[in-house]
Amino acid sequence: MSLNVLVLGEDMTSNGAILRPVVQRLMEDVGRGTANVFAPSFAGTQGYAAGVERIRSGGLDVRYGHFDLWIFVPDADLATDEAMRALEQCRLAGNARLLCCPAIPELEAWALAGYADHLGLNWGDARKHLHLKEEVFVPLAQKLGLAGMPGGGRVQMILHTLKNWRGFLERCPEIKTLRERIAAWITKD
Repeated sequence: MSLNVLVLGEDMTSNGAILRPVVQRLMEDVGRGTANVFAPSFAGTQGYAAGVERIRSGGLDVRYGHFDLWIFVPDADLATDEAMRALEQCRLAGNARLLCCPAIPELEAWALAGYADHLGLNWGDARKHLHLKEEVFVPLAQKLGLAGMPGGGRVQMILHTLKNWRGFLERCPEIKTLRERIAAWITKD
């Protein structure tokens, strides 16, 4: 059976470059490598509140209600465990199952996980950095000559990071938790 997965973030114009390859790899890891992973590009609204509203409003149901699984990956700064549980609960009445996975501290950390030795700070400090995107990700993308690429180097950096899947899961344990949740959902289905 074909599995359709919708991937949502706070700013899909840049987040999709990281999210789609990560979720495709997750699906491969749980034995569903043929899943159709779709990361739409939304123009206009950005940010945590807009992402949550997009999911809560039901507006996505018209276009994506037939998808089996929705995955929402906001930055962790505003996405508390309680807020994510409440958002998942509000979707239980819909056709698609929603799983939320806040990226710590923000999504660009996932792309940086493969470059931990090039950051100029230890990985633990990077995971706590308040301005990771602006002060760590962008300078590294510039140093690597990737800042001018589509997505500001996100595509190239996440593809490099995904080459070491085990290392990625170790550096970003929220991915490992999401993997376990997806596997449990598939097993139930």
